[in-house]
Amino acid sequence: MHGAEQFQWLDRLDLDHDNIRAALEWSLEENTDKGLDLVWALLAFWEFRAYWSEGKEWADKLLTHATVRNLAYANGLLVAGKLGINLGDWKTSQQYLEKLVILARELGEAGKLPLALGLGYLGSIVFSHNAQMGESMVEEGLTIARTINVQWVTARVLEYQADLFGGKRDQPAAQRSFEESLAIYQSMGDQRNAAYMMGRIGRALFMQYDCAAARRYVESSQRVACETQDRQSIMSNLNVLSNINQYEGKYDLAKQCCNAGLEMARELGAMQYIILFSLSLAFIVLDEGEYDQAKSLFVASLELAHKLNFETLVVGGLMGLGGLLVAETKALPAAKILAFFQKFIESGDIRTLGPVGYIRYDRYLARARSQLDDATLNAAWEEGQKMTYEQAVECALENLKNI
Repeated sequence: MHGAEQFQWLDRLDLDHDNIRAALEWSLEENTDKGLDLVWALLAFWEFRAYWSEGKEWADKLLTHATVRNLAYANGLLVAGKLGINLGDWKTSQQYLEKLVILARELGEAGKLPLALGLGYLGSIVFSHNAQMGESMVEEGLTIARTINVQWVTARVLEYQADLFGGKRDQPAAQRSFEESLAIYQSMGDQRNAAYMMGRIGRALFMQYDCAAARRYVESSQRVACETQDRQSIMSNLNVLSNINQYEGKYDLAKQCCNAGLEMARELGAMQYIILFSLSLAFIVLDEGEYDQAKSLFVASLELAHKLNFETLVVGGLMGLGGLLVAETKALPAAKILAFFQKFIESGDIRTLGPVGYIRYDRYLARARSQLDDATLNAAWEEGQKMTYEQAVECALENLKNI
């Protein structure tokens, strides 16, 4: 599934999907180990064809029926954890991956491949609330991946290393890791993942304000993704293209990207992308002065992100609500929220914050300054810097009730 004939194999598996389902159903009662082996073999198929919900359901069922904690069980945990990440169920995925890491270590040499991937996936989740621990996990995973010398595993963990570099504001390092991952996939003839990495490199370039190069990379990735119906890559690229278009002031094109991505995300149940595209639309309509629509989109996105523990997306939504409050001349609570936002981005995970976000933050803060005297602003700023995450969410939602 990672070689030059991957698309032919994907097509064959699609044609044989009913038989695969029958085999999985049989394995639930007759041989869970064989079922878990099959689930592991199908992970790339489920990922590339975006059968995330179905794949996770099969993994969940088989793990529930399994009685032996062996390599097959470890691989099942890995599948359930990875597909849960794709669906945006980070809490459950973290639980699966923590169990996987413990079991894979116990399995010794046999468990090194799932351990390398599990540490990469788990580190990406943990990074959002403990950057040092998340980074340590990914680094260990990459070391193990290079040791076992399975190319696609190394390439995959490099992708997560690049994400964490981005979360630390080191975009050149992120680009280098993405490029190393791309080179590995290209050497394997893995067209799907090579195209996906092109899109990720495009985003890294955009984060360095090189919009022209970013667009070239992302549009190249998108052509392959559309030809192969790779919906994960399509959504990822639409998100980047929406942000590039917003940065360039092309709001109609940005909206088209968001609406297309949101429709696909809802069809797949991909919660993280639902929130991302909804937030992008909220920021666009706020810029256009459609405050009621912006409020509705921001509140719905923030509440969903809060429910699913997507802290970085919640904080992005808070920044938008600060902008909405200051637009409605409620600069005092806006200043508190913007102060909390600044505190978060100085110490937290900024993987979802790009050039457009920084521009908007500066604009909202300038408007707050224009509505408050220095003493009042400084007092509000100090209070906002002291707020906890939950207090900031409560402050934003409470003040919106009067708009």
